[in-house]
Amino acid sequence: MTTKPATIRDRLWLWGMRVNALQQTGSFGKLGFGDSALTVEQAIEQTGIKNIYMAGGLEINEESLAAMPSARRIVCKWALHTGDDKFELITDAAEARLLAAKQLAASDPRVEGFLLDDFSTGSMDAGASPEHMARLQYINTTTWPHLPLYETIYSMTLERDGLADMMRYADLLLVPLWHFPECDTMPARIERCAELTGNKPMLVCLYFYDFGNHRMLERNEMQQQLDIVEPLIREQRVTGLMMCGTCMMDLGWESVDCYQEWVRRVGDDELS
Repeated sequence: MTTKPATIRDRLWLWGMRVNALQQTGSFGKLGFGDSALTVEQAIEQTGIKNIYMAGGLEINEESLAAMPSARRIVCKWALHTGDDKFELITDAAEARLLAAKQLAASDPRVEGFLLDDFSTGSMDAGASPEHMARLQYINTTTWPHLPLYETIYSMTLERDGLADMMRYADLLLVPLWHFPECDTMPARIERCAELTGNKPMLVCLYFYDFGNHRMLERNEMQQQLDIVEPLIREQRVTGLMMCGTCMMDLGWESVDCYQEWVRRVGDDELS
């Protein structure tokens, strides 16, 4: 049987968020974003991207899955910590959410992974240790079905003490670019991440807003990021690109327009 070649769109993911998730959350609510009305399902319809991280404000339950019927691949997200400025570990809650994700995966094969978000920042600041990760992987392995365990590793934290020991417990790394001015360094940082992990799979994450510097992205800046990431996808140096997030995609931003135009332009290109 001949397998149809994958396209660039097949390698694209959306950070799925509850409507107005950022606008109504802590320090992000102070950034002055306009109100959003876009659901995850509507974002899928707009872009044709059916790979979703079930994240910002979306609980790990059947209701969230039912609200995105067009999604084809889904990763559930939680964290080992809580807090905005001062972080504390919530390992029991993370274990419970992992078990909830596994229960969903048992009945819905679209669920294929479990992400520990902000791992190299908030979780490690809170005191996450290799023992915590070993415990999660033990629970994961001894309870059916097994889900690959992912970690968010910010590109600016790769030299953090103890990080390499933590990364070995992950099956895939989500690597966000938090500061736009550092986008030119992304290929080198991807290479460094591969060195630290023995070439574990990586998914790059970009944003529609420069959160690291609290400023809007211009069209040419969004395109600059895409021009850097696209070759990484085509050369199979990363597994794809995640865009964060859906509650920013109907606010009339030029960064969003640029991204959607790029998806329409290259999304159907086949990958060798």
